[in-house]
Amino acid sequence: MGMSGGWRCAPPTRPPWWSWTSARGSGRPPPDPSLPTSNVFFYTDDLQQTHKELAARGVQFPVPPVQQPFGWWSIFEDPDGNRFGLVPRGQ
Repeated sequence: MGMSGGWRCAPPTRPPWWSWTSARGSGRPPPDPSLPTSNVFFYTDDLQQTHKELAARGVQFPVPPVQQPFGWWSIFEDPDGNRFGLVPRGQ
């Protein structure tokens, strides 16, 4: 079995499938809670107001609106724990 970057490639029991598993046995590390878990970002005209309205409706924001070197953004979660970016339009 070959090793590459901590991942082990197991030969298939039936071609043409290959299985990749972590050599550490624990799979992927948990995602950083301050980052989105998807590449989907939602745009809004008023980040602060949208955050306020969504939070009042029970939407969870692991990262409330914050200014970063690249501009303002926020991260919200759906009921399944997927995190998405919320950013002001035009930045």
